[in-house]
Amino acid sequence: MTQVVNLSGNPDIDGILWGWEWGSGGAQNLTFSFPTGTAEYGYQEIDNFSAFTAAQQTAVRTALTNIASFTNLTFTETTSAGATLRYANADKIDYTDDSSVALHTGLHVPGNAPGTAEANPPELGYNGSAPFSAMGAQGDAWFVTGGYTNPVLGSFQDAAGIMHETGHNLGLKHGHVTQDGHGVTFPALPADHNSYEYSVMTYSQFPGDNATNGDNAPDHPTTYMQDDIAALQYMYGANYGATAHNGNTTYTWSVTTGEEFIDGVGQGAPQSNFVLMTLWDGGGTDTYDFSNYTTNLSIDLDPGAWTILDTSAAHAQRADLGNDGAGGAEYFARGNIANALIDPTNPTEIASLIEDANGGSGNDTIVGNAADNVLRGNGGNDTIDGGGGTNTVVYSGTRLQYIATLLGSGAIQIADQRGGSPDGTDTVTNIQKFEFADGTFNETEVLNRPPVLSPDPGSPHPLTELANTTNSASLQELLGTLTFTDANAGDTHTASEAFDTATWSGGVTVPLATQAALATALTDSIGVDGTSGTLNWQFDLADRNLDFLATGETLTVVYDVTVADHHTGSSVSDTSTQQITVVFTGTNDPVSVVPALSNLTGTISELPGVTGSSTPDATSGTIAFTDPDLNDRPTATIDAAGETVTWQDSTHDYTSELTPTQIASLEAAFTIVPEAGNTNAGKIDWSYSIVDKDLDFLSVGESLTVTVPVVIDDANGGAVTQDVVVTINGANDAPIAVADSNGTAKKSTLSVDASHGVLSNDTDPDIHDQGHSVVSAVDGAAGNVGHTIAGTYGSLTLNADGSYVYVANKGGLPSQIVAQDTFAYTIADPHGATASSTLSIVVFNPGVDYQAGSHTTLNGGNGQDVLDGSAGHDILIGGNGPDVLIGGDGDTLTGNNGPDTFLFRPHFGTNVITDFVAHNDAVQLDKSIFASVNDMLSNHTADTAAGAVITDAFGDTITFAGIKAAELQAHAGDFHLV
Repeated sequence: MTQVVNLSGNPDIDGILWGWEWGSGGAQNLTFSFPTGTAEYGYQEIDNFSAFTAAQQTAVRTALTNIASFTNLTFTETTSAGATLRYANADKIDYTDDSSVALHTGLHVPGNAPGTAEANPPELGYNGSAPFSAMGAQGDAWFVTGGYTNPVLGSFQDAAGIMHETGHNLGLKHGHVTQDGHGVTFPALPADHNSYEYSVMTYSQFPGDNATNGDNAPDHPTTYMQDDIAALQYMYGANYGATAHNGNTTYTWSVTTGEEFIDGVGQGAPQSNFVLMTLWDGGGTDTYDFSNYTTNLSIDLDPGAWTILDTSAAHAQRADLGNDGAGGAEYFARGNIANALIDPTNPTEIASLIEDANGGSGNDTIVGNAADNVLRGNGGNDTIDGGGGTNTVVYSGTRLQYIATLLGSGAIQIADQRGGSPDGTDTVTNIQKFEFADGTFNETEVLNRPPVLSPDPGSPHPLTELANTTNSASLQELLGTLTFTDANAGDTHTASEAFDTATWSGGVTVPLATQAALATALTDSIGVDGTSGTLNWQFDLADRNLDFLATGETLTVVYDVTVADHHTGSSVSDTSTQQITVVFTGTNDPVSVVPALSNLTGTISELPGVTGSSTPDATSGTIAFTDPDLNDRPTATIDAAGETVTWQDSTHDYTSELTPTQIASLEAAFTIVPEAGNTNAGKIDWSYSIVDKDLDFLSVGESLTVTVPVVIDDANGGAVTQDVVVTINGANDAPIAVADSNGTAKKSTLSVDASHGVLSNDTDPDIHDQGHSVVSAVDGAAGNVGHTIAGTYGSLTLNADGSYVYVANKGGLPSQIVAQDTFAYTIADPHGATASSTLSIVVFNPGVDYQAGSHTTLNGGNGQDVLDGSAGHDILIGGNGPDVLIGGDGDTLTGNNGPDTFLFRPHFGTNVITDFVAHNDAVQLDKSIFASVNDMLSNHTADTAAGAVITDAFGDTITFAGIKAAELQAHAGDFHLV
């Protein structure tokens, strides 16, 4: 089905209308095919038929795809007979012998000339006029065999062949001629548009070209051009769908091949590096992106306008449209990319407009259209006209990196002030918005110039921390004034400040409290306002915020002070900023002790009732310190010269009784060790440890006070002395009762006063309890004290003060043993502690000489003697008679002449008998020492180099000089356990 098409009134459309269209016009689908034989045609004759090659088929598909992208026509390829559009090659054809058909021409070459082609529009007969072609041939396109086998993009075979003949098939005529149809005369194209630049349907390569001279153009359009597009849209409607790229589409071109890219997808490169095309876009916000170009561009986004990719005489990538064939100059297309005309069926539409454009690095000219354009000149000195709409010009830097100047013409010059001026100097008109990296601004805001604030002449300002002062509220103060100018009269100004940096020479991070104080330490305000003004600033900081600085350290603080203008009609303020620098120099702050974190006293107590113990008595604590100077590393030492020791009870001071050795020992017990990880703050661990026996001299209720000064020094002239006080409390120790010995003749009375009594040789470790003990029991009974008790050889009255009376019996004495009475007694100190010992009294016949001593030499006479060395460390030398020698610890006993008896009591110590004579002398031991004489001689006697040695269970020894154990064992009768 076909129908007539009437004049549109637009000569660019009417100049190529045949006057007929497929169907009823508007949207429709047409089939196309590439027949492989002549059977389906029904022609009179077809000579030398050949099917389309692959390259020819590709060219057809490309052309139809192009048409479908801007019209409401769609195309379906088929292999069935009877397609609407059929393409084939032949040397000659004869459509019909029907004389009512205009092409009733008989057998002829397609196009009626060698190397040509022809097509058949959808025309019917009208008012008796013959149709152009037979009904069965409408939509058929014929190409002379071999003439169109390489229809590459941009070639004659493609544009003047495939695309041209397809245009005929769809209802387009030649643009260079006037043609009558269905009673209407369709004109030729306007002279200036009768060119390949506007249509592939004309034979005129360029305006004024003689259309009958044949084609000598090296380059041809790669798309249907703007008149072709408008005419086809007039007949079939405009495409606003997806195939018309109705999204946000970006169009780019290769500078080396001329290939178009749609959203980065190549559309095919032309036969050589040129661009000649028209672009229809179905909607969205679209962009011409020429940012890859270095030439001077002319970009015009108006409908029907051209973009020129090189405005210089080199006219890079412009199509060479040939010459007049008579020696004339080559004609280069007036542009590279034409914008399609507005939809002829909807003259108010703006969807097809290209909204945005990006220039290259050359000096470009960019013209917008009625849409709201976003235009980027990029590099070079560009001229930008936004046209209608609300337009935006875009720059890569921040606003204040450019200077905007209002020119006399009303245009605005925008000059990039960055190094190398990457965006150049542009001249812009009809621009309502100016987009920079830091925001979008209006014209008033762009034209406003920021104020200029002068540098601070006094920076850096020196200040010094107060020395040896911590936590001071005293202010570190500064005042200053900066000047500013503003080229915009009428601007008002405000001042602001911001803490920028704080750099500490001694560390990376300034304490947070100091940072917080610094953040508000500087304030500023406008002094004098106007085109020349002043900014006044003040700095106040409490000195305590500098305490962390050590001697010689610096804190460099930088503030940004800003003056901002306020310009009528502007919603933003322009600013100018300078820096104010303050440099603090640190001084020393003393270290201090932190009592709340310290343990500065300690108490230890002597072990009660224990003497001679090596168990340590100890206490410990810590001294916590802090130094405001964060990089100080305090150390601790003991001030030995300042240590003191006192000794006292509740009513007395005994300090003077301490010996230098005792004081030195008590002081040396205190030690200090710094804790690991100490910095400017930390702890010193102190300890006090002394063996208990060194405290035995203390009585209960007495105490020692050891005061130790510990010096903590920051090594910068700051030190603090902290006393640590250790209190040592005494405890009661039991008195020491020492065995007593005496002797008297029978029938006699022995009276001993208190000064020589049983307490006279007793002691007490608690010095101030010495001499205050009493006898508290005799033979285990307190009631015996001061009362007479009977022994074997006499009776004893032992009094509480240690005095005693012994009355010897009158009876005879044993012959082979020494007669002695031994009484047990107990003494008690003032605090109830007790000790027990014995009082032994030897009873002898009248006339016997009794001697006793300690650490002395006792010599016997010619008669009978009793030499009592039980007190120890004596030399006993008997005489010529039968003597009794009583041993004690450390004694040396020599009997000399006569049968002598050597007497040993419990705990006799170490003794040496120098002249024991077996079977003549005797040894008498307390029966508690050994189980039997045989046990003693068999199990407790051994030979040594010094002689035989008897050893008891407590390690006491008797050495028999020069005597063998065997000799003693042979004379066991010499030994008596009594």
